[in-house]
Amino acid sequence: MLRRALLAVGLVLMVINRVSGLVLPASTKYLVDDIIGKRHFRMLYPLVGVVLAALIAGAIFLRSYKAHAITEKDSIFIADFVNTTNDPVFDGTLKKALAVDLEQSPYLNVFSDAKARHTLTLMGKPADERLTVETAREICQRNGVKALLAGSIASLGNQYVVTLDAINAATGDTVSELQGQADSKEQVLKTLDTVTTQLRGKLGESLASIQKFDKPLELATTPSIEALKAYSEGEKISKTGGDAQAIPYYKRAIELDSNFASAWVSLGVRYSNLGENGLSNDAFSKAFQLRDHVSDRERFRIESAYYMFVLGDLNRARQTFDLYSQAYPRDSRPWLNRGIISIVYGRYEDAIRETREAGRIDPDTAVSYGNLAEDYIFTNQLDQAKSTFDDASARKLVSSDLLRGRYGLAFLRNDTASMAQLVAQAPQVSAAEDMLLSTASDTEAYYGRLSKARDLSRQAVAFALREDRKETAALWQLRPKGRLRPNAEIRKAARRRHPCACARAAPSSASGNRRNELTNGLIRSGCVSGAMCPPAAISL
Repeated sequence: MLRRALLAVGLVLMVINRVSGLVLPASTKYLVDDIIGKRHFRMLYPLVGVVLAALIAGAIFLRSYKAHAITEKDSIFIADFVNTTNDPVFDGTLKKALAVDLEQSPYLNVFSDAKARHTLTLMGKPADERLTVETAREICQRNGVKALLAGSIASLGNQYVVTLDAINAATGDTVSELQGQADSKEQVLKTLDTVTTQLRGKLGESLASIQKFDKPLELATTPSIEALKAYSEGEKISKTGGDAQAIPYYKRAIELDSNFASAWVSLGVRYSNLGENGLSNDAFSKAFQLRDHVSDRERFRIESAYYMFVLGDLNRARQTFDLYSQAYPRDSRPWLNRGIISIVYGRYEDAIRETREAGRIDPDTAVSYGNLAEDYIFTNQLDQAKSTFDDASARKLVSSDLLRGRYGLAFLRNDTASMAQLVAQAPQVSAAEDMLLSTASDTEAYYGRLSKARDLSRQAVAFALREDRKETAALWQLRPKGRLRPNAEIRKAARRRHPCACARAAPSSASGNRRNELTNGLIRSGCVSGAMCPPAAISL
C-alpha cells in the first residue's frame, strides 16, 4: 500500500517535471529508482521544493510575458537602425524594409513616421531628429505605445549580422532578441525578412496569420537594396521637405528597378499632390500593371488609386476600400477615401460618419480634420467646421489642405482679416503658396476686383512654373478665363453663397465627363464649395 502511494507521488512529480520544463528528464529516473527504490524519503522534500519553485518561476514568467504581449489594439514603434558597417546604403533602408514587412500583418499596427515627427515637434525637437532608442522610448510613452523595435546591422568579415530587439517601451527591458546572418550585402533583405517573420510570432501573431500575410520582402518591395534606399529617402523627404523634392528619389528607385511597384504608386501620389494629373495617372497605371509584386495592403492602395484617378470608377474604388478596411480594420485610409466618394455622390451624412471613423482610428492625421471640416461646410454646419479646424490646430497639425480649408471658411464668414493672414502663412507650408494665391484670386474676382484677381493668378502661375509644375501652372492660368462664362446655374448658386447649393449644381447622377465639366465650372465660378472649399484630400 505504501509502495503504491509513493509510486503515485512519483508519477505526479514526473508530470510536474514535464510541465515545468525546468527539471531535467534524467532526474525522473533518480526520482523513481533512487528515492522510491532505496527509500531515501528525506530527498523527496527538497525535490518537491525544487519542482514547485520551478512552477512558480514559470508562472511569474508567463504572467510577465502576457503583461507585455502585443494585442490588436497596441502599436509598435520602430527606432532607427544602428549601422556599424560604414556602408550608407543601409541607413534608413532597413527601417523601411522592416516597416513594410510588419505592415503586411493585420494584427500588428506600426506607429507611423508622420506621428513620430509630429510628436518630436511637440517635444521641441527637430522633426528629422534621429530616432534613437532613448528618443523612441519618450515618443512611445507620450503616445501610449507598448513595444519598441530596435534594429542593428554589423559586418562580420564579408558577412552581415542583422539583430532585432523587442523592447518594453515603459521599462526599457528587452523582451525578445533575434538575429540572422547574411552571406553578402545582396542577402541582407532576405535575412531581415526571415528574422521579421520570427519576430511576428514572438509578438503574438498567429501562425495562420503569418502564413497568409507573409509575402517575401524582395517581392513586396524590390530585390535591389540600392533601389529601396532611394525609395526610403523619397518617403522621408516627402513627409518633411515636400512632394517636389521627393520625386527625384522615386525616379532613381525606378531607374534601379523598373518593376518596383511601390515606387511607381508613391511617384503617382507625389505628382497628384502637385496637380500634375497626367504624370500621376501614368505612374498609377504602371503600378497597377505591377500590383502582383506587392503586399496585400499595398495592392489595395494601388488598385484604389487606379480606379479613382485613372478610370474614374468610383464604385469599383469603393468596393476596393471596403475590402481594404475588412482586411486591415485599423488603417484609416479606406475610411477617409470612402468619405470622399460619399461627398462626390452627395451623401454628406455618410461622409461625416466615415471621416469621423478615420479620425477615431488615427487622430493625428491632418487630412482627417481637413476632410471632416469640409464635410461640415457642405452641410452648412460652419460652427462644427470651425471646431474641427481648431482641434487640428490644438494638435499642431499643419497642411496645405487645412490652410485652404480655413480660407474657405473665412470666406463664408466674410472674415477678410483671417483670409489675408492665411495667404501670408502659405509660404511656410509645403505646396500651399500657389494654391492660396489662386484661391485668393477667385475671391478678388468674386467681388469684382478683376485687376487684382489677374495679378494674383499671374503670381500663382509663376510660382508653379518655378517648381516645374507645368500642368498646375496651366490650371491656374485657365481659371481666370473660366470665370467669364460660368454655367448659369452655378453662377446663381455662387451668388447665394450657400455651400449645399453649389454642390447640387453637380448632380451625382451625371456621367463622369459631365460631372467633371460641372465641377470645373464650380471652381471657375468662384463657388464656395468649389474654389473656396477645397476638394477633399486623398489619403494613399
